[in-house]
Amino acid sequence: MTDYREAQRVRSDIDALKLKAGSTVWLMQRGLSLANDAAETTVFSKTLWGGILNTANGLLIEHTVLYRNNSGVNRDFTLRFKWGGSTIFTDTNTYATAGSARVFIYRINLVGNGATNAQGINVTHIVGGSAFATAGTIETADFTAAIDSTADQTVSITWQHSAAAATITADERLTVAHFIGAVS
Repeated sequence: MTDYREAQRVRSDIDALKLKAGSTVWLMQRGLSLANDAAETTVFSKTLWGGILNTANGLLIEHTVLYRNNSGVNRDFTLRFKWGGSTIFTDTNTYATAGSARVFIYRINLVGNGATNAQGINVTHIVGGSAFATAGTIETADFTAAIDSTADQTVSITWQHSAAAATITADERLTVAHFIGAVS
């Protein structure tokens, strides 16, 4: 039987081969759920090995969430994007109570910015109206980071509700990470 460390090494080797072969969809997951909990919870995490996000390569993460607040009062939902242990982007919005769910789509671009310790981050946030009864919103923001990309670094997304309630849920519909660039 293969131990856990060996299985992780084999998986990393397979990931590297996929990237070298030009695969762009690097990781896909779906189905995580957060309800009745106000703790910050990691819902996506992937370690990028040192050198993968070089001076020009990038990572595009598309993260789709179905959010429902049927608690009877307004509640906050916070999404955080972390790179290398640093919180790069925090999005907190207050959502009115509604019987129907809202769809959130976050598109996060993390790109090497000409040096191994410089990254540009662009985030687009799309919020659908409750059952599309009202117009949604689209927001875009730009950020920078100075994380050493020659060392292994983790990208992650966390969620947090402002209060625990069984009538407040966030469900991950789909998260897809696309690698952009070439590995030498």
